[in-house]
Amino acid sequence: ASTLLLTGGDTARAVLDQVLALLDRTAERGPGGQVSLTALPAADLRLVNQIMGEGEASALVREEDGALEVRIQESVLAGVWRLITFRTVDGERTLIDDVIEVGPFLLCDFAERRILNQSTTRRVKRQLSGE
Repeated sequence: ASTLLLTGGDTARAVLDQVLALLDRTAERGPGGQVSLTALPAADLRLVNQIMGEGEASALVREEDGALEVRIQESVLAGVWRLITFRTVDGERTLIDDVIEVGPFLLCDFAERRILNQSTTRRVKRQLSGE
């Protein structure tokens, strides 16, 4: 078993409070939502990472040219996902977004609304349906 180090500040607590509020809302059949982690101080991000953990499901979605990549990781909490987006330009990879998303997660819906062009979206749908 790993040890949870409770170091982190008010920002981590505020993020976790937002996640809990979204979980409450979705439990009442309300819409999910996202909480940004992009501006969190390093200690707060480590605390959030420890609490969210990693569940069993994950995916890596890339544009065909590889310039945009999204890593999707289920947390240990049902209905809570981590989405980390990177952009690669001239061989340099840069973090452009890091969010916790609360609610049911459907990869094809994500692909259509988030980053991918239509041909990539069709290919992802075919792969998921086993075609």
